[in-house]
Amino acid sequence: MEPYLFEGDIFLSEKQALSILMRLEGARNYRSLSSDPDAIWTQLPIKYRFHESLGKFETSQIMEAVNYWQNNTCIRFEHVIEEPAGDFIEFFKGQGCYSTIGRLGGRQGISIGEGCERMGVIEHEIGHALGLWHEQSRPDANEYVKVEKDFVLHSYLCDFQRRGSDEIQTLGIPYDYGSVMHYGSTAFSIDGSSRTLITLDPLYQNTIGQREKLSFYDIRIINEAYCSDQINPKNADCGGMLKATSDWTYLESPGYSDEGYTENQECNWLIDSSHNHRIEIEFVDQFSFLCSNICLDYVEIKLSKDQKNTGPRFCCDEKPKESFISEGSQIVVIFRTQATQDIGFRLRFRTTTNPYKPVRISEEITKSESPSHPSLKRDPDGLTEWGRWSECSRPCGGCGIQSRIRNCEADSCSICNLNACPINANCHRLLFLNRLCDKGVCTNAADELASCNEPSCCPPFFYSDGKCIRDSPKAYTNIENQ
Repeated sequence: MEPYLFEGDIFLSEKQALSILMRLEGARNYRSLSSDPDAIWTQLPIKYRFHESLGKFETSQIMEAVNYWQNNTCIRFEHVIEEPAGDFIEFFKGQGCYSTIGRLGGRQGISIGEGCERMGVIEHEIGHALGLWHEQSRPDANEYVKVEKDFVLHSYLCDFQRRGSDEIQTLGIPYDYGSVMHYGSTAFSIDGSSRTLITLDPLYQNTIGQREKLSFYDIRIINEAYCSDQINPKNADCGGMLKATSDWTYLESPGYSDEGYTENQECNWLIDSSHNHRIEIEFVDQFSFLCSNICLDYVEIKLSKDQKNTGPRFCCDEKPKESFISEGSQIVVIFRTQATQDIGFRLRFRTTTNPYKPVRISEEITKSESPSHPSLKRDPDGLTEWGRWSECSRPCGGCGIQSRIRNCEADSCSICNLNACPINANCHRLLFLNRLCDKGVCTNAADELASCNEPSCCPPFFYSDGKCIRDSPKAYTNIENQ
């Protein structure tokens, strides 16, 4: 299934595919994907059912993820046994994790394949179905993250492109490093470990890509889109209110002085200054959490006045060396564990009159992390010649994208591999999708092994004499009128 997915886990509708194709070819796009009224679920509750390919464990995880969306937003879901009339979601076990963006109409599949059973991953795919794009695709993403193009698999370079403001609406919600919709640091890395996304605020490097649960702003943007900002705050299981004074006060994670923390603990502390002073905070003594590229067990501190936004998260045994100063008179400390047992953290805090100083990545570091391309010759204006085209990201059907690099200019992307995909006699993996079966066989036969009786193309292309073409005026009229 992977060759037919956009940005790794998005299955595009024909209208969305055509819009992106037009953007790649330089045409103006007058339709906004995420603001398209057809993509919004107008009938609530949203009906959903399970395909028989799912086991009991996957089913229970999906129900938990659905309930998390339901308990924290105004969206309501209704589980049905039989296939209902109208629009509905069908969860099934496909080859990987993927979903469409927004309401597709009729039967709409969300694949929860092997390795996708984690709750945060399922919440991510449901987010796509509700209309959310990846966070780093926002129009303002270059103010927050930098793509290390030299470490990205060339065939996936265009998956890191920002979408235009005519394609994604932010609804006034700020960029969120902690969004469950954000790529991780090593997404589509050439070696699986080199960082492909660098946060311009280095404190957030281990925050991006979390698949633990929805962030505040994940919840907020859905409530803004569907029901005018109805927020349901979640109560903390431990923590509380702490007062900061001019003397150092100490705070530590549960079990720190004994056997350390255990899995599945949640604590939230609000540190407040009684005299409206800023607060200084620093980590002391031993510091150790489960180590991973994306923090699973962590301590998070919110320093800005906007405490709805996710703060920097710290894990591993890399104790922050510097102290931090709040922007306002409050700091929120969040402690989460889910995977294992470890030492945890100890910190101290006090009031201060020193100014708030946000940490930003230095210009020197930015330059050192952007290797040059000495093999590309420069012209008198300082521009280099175009590099070679990358391999096509898809094997056939016209849904592939290839890219090439030129210094001082934006990357160039092009559609590639217009040979039609061969006949697939066993397309039961695609029973809920309409991409590979132009005659609708797979779409209509959910519970049977179906076959495609002719070569196929990705929308908006059409099969003709072994090739994928899109020069049919009638086809365009049909797509635009959907």
